[in-house]
Amino acid sequence: MPAESAALLHDADLEADAFSFRLTARAFAPHYHPAWVLGCVLDGVRRFWVRGREYRAGAGDVVILRPGEVHACAPESGAPFVWRGFHFREGSAAAALLESLTRDEPTLEPVCAGAGVLNELLAVHALMGGPTPAEDKRSRLLAALARLGRCDRKPDADHAAPTPTEPALEALRTHLAAHAGERVSLEDMAVMAHMGKFRLVRAFARMTGATPYRYLESARVNRAQELLAQGLPPAEAALESGFADQSHLSRAFRTRLGVTPGACRRHP
Repeated sequence: MPAESAALLHDADLEADAFSFRLTARAFAPHYHPAWVLGCVLDGVRRFWVRGREYRAGAGDVVILRPGEVHACAPESGAPFVWRGFHFREGSAAAALLESLTRDEPTLEPVCAGAGVLNELLAVHALMGGPTPAEDKRSRLLAALARLGRCDRKPDADHAAPTPTEPALEALRTHLAAHAGERVSLEDMAVMAHMGKFRLVRAFARMTGATPYRYLESARVNRAQELLAQGLPPAEAALESGFADQSHLSRAFRTRLGVTPGACRRHP
């Protein structure tokens, strides 16, 4: 079986991270990112679950995920899955353009056929973290992103309508994201949501795509990623973000980001 590989580069000019994966059997547990995620599929096929629906992404496709959007993926076969992805931070020019694009195209699907834009995105990805002038990178990136609205939509495999947001569950979701480093039990969550534990688990999963615990662990991964980006060592970032130790943090990173905590750390 071909070896797996994963890499992460940060580009300060674009306020973005560039992920590169070559995966075989690895699946990603339900999770979310605080950033916009844009992925280019070079080879292989994966099933993605987004907004309570199932999508199939293969070579030549582009995957677009909104900030806070819970998603998961698994291999459709044993063939290697090759991915080049961007994470665009809130406030960046790329994030602002993607927000504008989804306002103009509210039905934009998470998976689109990337013909006509895939190569442009890959060219920008190859420049990230390198010496190319910042303005050149930005102009090339924004020109490529502007063309996403014209990509062909790929119909989803499951047409079930997304579950409407419930105020009590939305308040709990917001609390978990904002207080990821704190200890909170399922009983505590049930009290916050004003419902029983079993009903909470089912209702929260229908609304967000993840159980309360999986959502909390994803929030902790995001918090740890912020701390690592500030230069904190992995062991300290683990404790500050609510993990029992560094080994728990490493496992959570592997199943949600695909890279090690050390890859996310930026040294002062």
